[in-house]
Amino acid sequence: MFRTNPIRSIPLRRRLALASVLALACGATPAMAEVGSASAYDVSVTLTLLGSTVNINAQTEVNIDLAVDPLSDLQVLPSFEFGSAALVHLTTGALTSAAEYRPGVSTSASAGQSQVAGLNLSAVGLLGVNLLQLSADVIRSKSLVAGYCLPTANKGEQVDGLLDDILYGNGFDAGNLGAGGNGAPGTGPDDSVGLANVHLSILGIDVPLPLNPPPNTGVDIPAGIVGATLILNEQTVEGDGINKLTKTSNGLRLTLNILNLISGEVIVAHSSAGIDCTH
Repeated sequence: MFRTNPIRSIPLRRRLALASVLALACGATPAMAEVGSASAYDVSVTLTLLGSTVNINAQTEVNIDLAVDPLSDLQVLPSFEFGSAALVHLTTGALTSAAEYRPGVSTSASAGQSQVAGLNLSAVGLLGVNLLQLSADVIRSKSLVAGYCLPTANKGEQVDGLLDDILYGNGFDAGNLGAGGNGAPGTGPDDSVGLANVHLSILGIDVPLPLNPPPNTGVDIPAGIVGATLILNEQTVEGDGINKLTKTSNGLRLTLNILNLISGEVIVAHSSAGIDCTH
């Protein structure tokens, strides 16, 4: 028999706040040790054409790994240029990568963010044939995980009670960690990825791109282009939401395997964040 739960609509932020109060009031059972991680980088390019492989590593890259105390990192580069006279040419405007972990008495949060402005990437083959052209005004991604670690005695248990209905919204499975991109998880529309004026052509053929694509949008590649995959607003969430949770976002991921012409991968605006309660 199913039961209704009038409290399901309570935003996760309010449920987390209530959970922390009740956790403090209900006993002194120690919590598992909590650690936070976050990372971000701007652009990663690996392309092979005419028998040569070109690697362009991220110019701004931050990483917080298994932090216990509050920690933040920020890198900014006003502009970047690679390969002005080469087969692969990349220019950008401002590049920004940021990561932060902020543990709290009641609620902790971990976040990563990357933004790439003025992107212009091109690759040319023999006789100047345009193999790839990618441009954008701005591509951005944000990843956020927030929540708290359960006391050791309750960790991993299946719960079915009034307090669990209120805290977790389903009456069966605890969900003390949540993932999002805009403010606290569960408080509003997710805007983990932003794409402004993105244009792509492969082998001289324009690839139509949707406006405001939802998470994990696979773009239909036009006929005449075989061996290309494009994902916009790529998002993955891993973990059970009780012991650990990690969110990873990419503004754009392009994979190429066009026989005898060009192969490789382009990732723009990568971010990741996580909280782990098992340490």
